[in-house]
Amino acid sequence: MEKERAIELLIQAVDEIPHLKTLRYQNDEMKLWLDKVGNILRAGLKPEDYSKYWPVSQELEILKGVYEDNIYQEEYLKKVTNYEIALKSILLKYEILGIKGERDKGGEVEKMDKKETIQFLRAQLDEIPTLAKLPYDNSDYPLWRIQIEDVLENVFNRGSVEYKRFAEASIAYRTSSRDRSAEKKEYLYELELRKTAILSIIQKYEILGIESEQSTIEVPPESIFREVPPKAFISHGKESAALRKLKEFIETLGIEPIIVKIQASLDKTVDDKIEYYLNQSDFVIILATADDDVDGKLQPRQNVIHEIGLVQKTLPGKIIYLLEEGAEFPSNIRPKVYERFKQRNMMNAFLGIVRELRAYGILKVTKFPIEEHTL
Repeated sequence: MEKERAIELLIQAVDEIPHLKTLRYQNDEMKLWLDKVGNILRAGLKPEDYSKYWPVSQELEILKGVYEDNIYQEEYLKKVTNYEIALKSILLKYEILGIKGERDKGGEVEKMDKKETIQFLRAQLDEIPTLAKLPYDNSDYPLWRIQIEDVLENVFNRGSVEYKRFAEASIAYRTSSRDRSAEKKEYLYELELRKTAILSIIQKYEILGIESEQSTIEVPPESIFREVPPKAFISHGKESAALRKLKEFIETLGIEPIIVKIQASLDKTVDDKIEYYLNQSDFVIILATADDDVDGKLQPRQNVIHEIGLVQKTLPGKIIYLLEEGAEFPSNIRPKVYERFKQRNMMNAFLGIVRELRAYGILKVTKFPIEEHTL
């Protein structure tokens, strides 16, 4: 079966779903419809498309199997809705990636380029406020999520950092209670995780310049760094969103972050452990968050102040200072230059890191213009 014909038949099948929802769970039309759709997917589309249908179809098999008499109408409608989501996600994939239209090249998918992908991701960010207003069990959110996963898989591949970052931005275990308020909160939290993942992908390509047609780089980011990845020693205070974002950003640059707290102790004292890992590092980032209140002034934690003294002796000239808005360094610590940041928006700090890494010769990228965006 030709792919375009299969898509047309699938569209027709989706159009029949509203009618199926009006039926009682004990009906023959659903059985025939299931068989028809399964045949279309197997004959006309790809195995991965059928794999989206198959798990849901197994749930629906219960409706026409030995347990049929024990299934309530509510469960029937829920399963049919899940099936509708699976089919619509397949059709959205072909619509977005252009397999049905002019981009179809002999049955093969022509991949989006990275600029188109960033534009697509920005458009998906605009959908989040609308999604947030919907009930937690709406059908729009799964469709939104799946279409983004399809695009990221098509452009970067399933094993990429970009795909994994978005696909894994979810709540591992949802509440099993019928507390609708708690379930709504979990839904909103997961939406926020998805938003952060999308922003981090956009941010990566804005800073590396691969998105812009004016950029002087037209190569994948992994090829612009040294073969042996450089290491960044990160001095930090409390666990924070800023630390998580900084770690993820450093990793996207192809740099290995060294956070002493999670490194092996090797039977060393705290200072010896810090010195040991400092000697393995190419540069240092001081993440000075507003952790301690000292005489009415917010300052970084004492361990950060102590580590500043150590790194200034070990790696002078290779230290990047990041200071959270509202915080101050104590009077005995006065870095010549530091970048301010907010927990919710670290773009300026990240741009500062890129500038310093170019100066150090660690990030081998030529200059390029970067658009201003609030992230």
